[in-house]
Amino acid sequence: MYLLDTNILIEFMHGNARVIEHIVNAGISKCSISIISIYELFFGAHHAPKKYKEQELARVEKIYSHFDVKPLPINANIYASAKQHLIENGQAIDDFDILIAATAIDSDITVVTDNEKHFNRIPNLKIENWLR
Repeated sequence: MYLLDTNILIEFMHGNARVIEHIVNAGISKCSISIISIYELFFGAHHAPKKYKEQELARVEKIYSHFDVKPLPINANIYASAKQHLIENGQAIDDFDILIAATAIDSDITVVTDNEKHFNRIPNLKIENWLR
């Protein structure tokens, strides 16, 4: 089972053949996304140049039909523990990334991301990069 990070979803939405192939090989039913990624994608669509905004919003809307959207985990301790670990080690990262990681840890699934630099800092998180 996989949790696709926002950067992987952007590649998927823009037709990256490598990402699409990985999703097909894994099985789309085994790939999910975090509600946090939906928030990030909608922000990106609203931030797009005006002539692309409607097209980008439509792409984000289609994501719902492709993937199961995971809510934030009830166990907030996973997030808090990971954030404290990162702060103690001088490796703080964006809260959205920590929430995506907490969702994956809580669901015991692998995060698929191109942002290995940040996600590798989080203990007990399984990651893969489908862009390499």
